[in-house]
Amino acid sequence: MKVPALTLGLLLPATRRAAAQEHEDRTMGSAMPGAALTGGCPGMMHAPPGAPGPAMLIRQRERLGLTDAEVQRLEQIAAATRQAMRRYMADLMRAHADLLEATGGDIQLEAARAALDRMARLHTEIAMAQLRAARDARQVLSPEQRARLEALGEPMEHSPARPPGMRPPHRHP
Repeated sequence: MKVPALTLGLLLPATRRAAAQEHEDRTMGSAMPGAALTGGCPGMMHAPPGAPGPAMLIRQRERLGLTDAEVQRLEQIAAATRQAMRRYMADLMRAHADLLEATGGDIQLEAARAALDRMARLHTEIAMAQLRAARDARQVLSPEQRARLEALGEPMEHSPARPPGMRPPHRHP
C-alpha cells in the first residue's frame, strides 16, 4: 500500500512523540499514556486546559501537603485513567490506520468519513476521561489544598503560553 506523503508527514512526528511519551509514562511523568501522540494529528486534543490531573497533583505533593492516603488515592485515579487511555489510544490508532487505507490510492470518501467520525468520538471520550480524572483528583483534596492548588496556578495567568487577555477559567471550590 502506498502511503500519501501528507499522511506520512503527519504520522511520523506523532510516532516520535509517542516513543518519548512511553518513556515518560513508565517513569510516572504522565497520567495519560499516549498523550504526546495526540499532538501530531490534526484536531487531536491535549489535556483540557486548567484541569490538573492526578499525576500533576502527585508531583506537587509537598506544596499541597498531601497525606500518604491522598497520594495513594491519586495514584489509583492515575492508574485507572492510564488503563482507559491505553484502550482509547489503541482504538484511535486503528481509526488512523483505517483513514490511511481510505486515503491511499483512490480516495474512498465514505470510508474516510467513517474513520474521521470514529476519531472525533474518541477525541471526545479522551477529553472526558481526562476531565473525569481531574475532577476525581480535585475531590481528593481538602478545601485548604484546593486553595494552595489555585495559588500555584496563578503565575500561569501571565505566562508566555497564555495569550494576552486570556484569563484562566474560574473554578469553584
